[in-house]
Amino acid sequence: MTSQNSIIASRCSAFDGGKSSNIDYLLSTIIISLLLYFPLFSQSPFPYTSPPPDAQYVASETNILIKTGKEITQQVLSHFNETKIYGQFDRPVHFSVQISTDRQTVILQPHQHFMPGEVVEVHFPFWEYTYQFTISNMQERELEEAAKGFYERQLDELLANRTSTDSLPGNVDISVDPANGYLLVAPLTFADLYMVNNELDIFKSTPLSSISYNFTKLDSDLFTHCDFTPSLRRHILLDTALNPIDTFTCTDGVITDFHEFQMLPNGHTFLLGFRPETVDMSQVIAGGKADAIVGNIYIQEFDANKNLVFEWRSFDHIPITDVDPNNPEYFNLTGSQISYVHPNSIDIDTDGHLLVSCRNLSEVIKINRQTGEVVWRMGNGVGNEFTFINDDNNGFSDQHDARRLPNGNISVYDNSFYKQDSLSGSRVVEYELDEVNKTATQVRTHEGMSFYRAMGNAQLLDNGNYLVNWGLPFEENIPS
Repeated sequence: MTSQNSIIASRCSAFDGGKSSNIDYLLSTIIISLLLYFPLFSQSPFPYTSPPPDAQYVASETNILIKTGKEITQQVLSHFNETKIYGQFDRPVHFSVQISTDRQTVILQPHQHFMPGEVVEVHFPFWEYTYQFTISNMQERELEEAAKGFYERQLDELLANRTSTDSLPGNVDISVDPANGYLLVAPLTFADLYMVNNELDIFKSTPLSSISYNFTKLDSDLFTHCDFTPSLRRHILLDTALNPIDTFTCTDGVITDFHEFQMLPNGHTFLLGFRPETVDMSQVIAGGKADAIVGNIYIQEFDANKNLVFEWRSFDHIPITDVDPNNPEYFNLTGSQISYVHPNSIDIDTDGHLLVSCRNLSEVIKINRQTGEVVWRMGNGVGNEFTFINDDNNGFSDQHDARRLPNGNISVYDNSFYKQDSLSGSRVVEYELDEVNKTATQVRTHEGMSFYRAMGNAQLLDNGNYLVNWGLPFEENIPS
């Protein structure tokens, strides 16, 4: 579908030079009608729309989300009821209008999925604003097949070798008084979730039907883990006895990622997700494949009623070529399958915005939760905006688990497997940030005995110690 400016221009030129006053009058009437019903494209009156203007590769199942920057009143909501949505060939799209539980987001829910490749126009008559986005060509039946390989290469092998146990293997070395509490453990090779003490004695456990990732205690007395069975892919909420009480998944055609689940006191939840898309990489980089499958990364926020109220997509903000040149994925930009971001943690910053660790970018990025815009990027990646002080490694790489700490600093588990420089092993690193002058001053670090190529996290405990899961070692006979 062409823009309204193009429509008007083409029709004017078609009648240019006409000498009939009746035709001129008719043309003027047509143009005025077009302006009344389909306002010219202009700057958005909204701080946030999803999909954003001119977005490409949008899921056919998408809803349309709008934030006005203020609480949505009934009067404002009535203006959104006047919205017009058109698909290909001016096909009218019928939809329902909802409002989020915190009255900050308007949700337009089409009654049917959009068509692959369709250009969609959304018209807001009250604001005299029109914008458009383009639906992905990826067919729903192709999505699951394309998703294979991003996170599931070893899934079948792990499932085949899982066992249950009454005691966890491993050696315990307690040299000083450790912090009190229990460890949450979800070993990939065992069929249970475990809560154990410092001697690895099992306090509680619960059996699983599949591999579990990210067994975590929430700020409340609840727990969560992710069942990443391909047919399910869901985060499961557990009570204090580790019994399942609810499930959460991504929506609107997005595949749920296992790395992160966050729940806020108001019941809002955050999930990571992804959609593989067919991208002509020959137009992006020399030697790129015309039919490459590239992972488009999503962050989705849901309100207490599980309505999607915020969505962020990497394709809208991060170029595919921004993958860290030290990461093997950089050399895979000419390959058939590309995972250029690989997010692995979300944290809610003290100002309410989002801190996201992106492993294959070697960056932590801050995202404005009200607009979706990237506030800053920090790390060893090509988009870094910070100067690192008192850090001989000049930042972090291939990292996991970026967290804002109670003292205002940020901690990162720095794998640094592909950019080792001055380090002797992977490390926990803590920075004091000056977000105005864009400086990151290292104030604390702990290095491991080796470099760990994948996984890992670091948790600051109440007694000031760090609890470190070093992740997957590269060398044999190195403990994880």
